[in-house]
Amino acid sequence: MGDESWLGYGSQIMLGVTIGKHCVIAAGTIVTKDIPDYSIAVGMPAKIIKQYNFETSKWEKN
Repeated sequence: MGDESWLGYGSQIMLGVTIGKHCVIAAGTIVTKDIPDYSIAVGMPAKIIKQYNFETSKWEKN
């Protein structure tokens, strides 16, 4: 798990999965695949709903 990432209550991370830095994993989320840096993931299984774009300096929906 990367620096300054947050895990919501009851979230489950499967064995061998990597979570990048500065990520937010919502409560109750089941993470089955790697999550890249600067991402927000929700759901069962986890789906990335937003990522930070350094070119525009904004969070963008996926």
